[in-house]
Amino acid sequence: MCKDRLPDKGSEYEGEGGDINDAINVIVRNLTEMNKLWIRLGGGKSEKSKREKERVDLKVLVGENITRLSSLDGVNLEVYKATVLPKLIELIVGSKDFISQQYIIEVIIQVFPDEYHLNTLEELLDCCTTKLEAKVDIKNVFIRLMDRLADFALNSETSVTSVNKDLDIY
Repeated sequence: MCKDRLPDKGSEYEGEGGDINDAINVIVRNLTEMNKLWIRLGGGKSEKSKREKERVDLKVLVGENITRLSSLDGVNLEVYKATVLPKLIELIVGSKDFISQQYIIEVIIQVFPDEYHLNTLEELLDCCTTKLEAKVDIKNVFIRLMDRLADFALNSETSVTSVNKDLDIY
């Protein structure tokens, strides 16, 4: 209900109502709590069908929060790299739940722009190779990321190396 009242860049709520960092913090805090609840609901056996419905609903809300972060006007590459991605990686690592970790990393890959992924590829790959639970299917995560970046490289007039000069794609 309050997503349109966050202090985003250029919104009427920016200024006295806060700034983009406040909006990011509110969304990430909400996302973190929903993720914790989603994980906790996965453990019980009572009222299984009702719990499964609630779990699916929470999973959707977790994804919507990440999508909301990606749609904030104030989240540019600099803010994403310095603030948003580190907070999301902290959430992923802290959850210790492989289903949650895989879902969140897949949503990140899906909703943020390709340029962001190219400029944070090292951080994403480090997260996927050293910080995720062993049961996370990183093969599928890598396939989605590489497919996304390959499509970007094929369909973009901008070369991949001009987006990230430090990226060695060979």
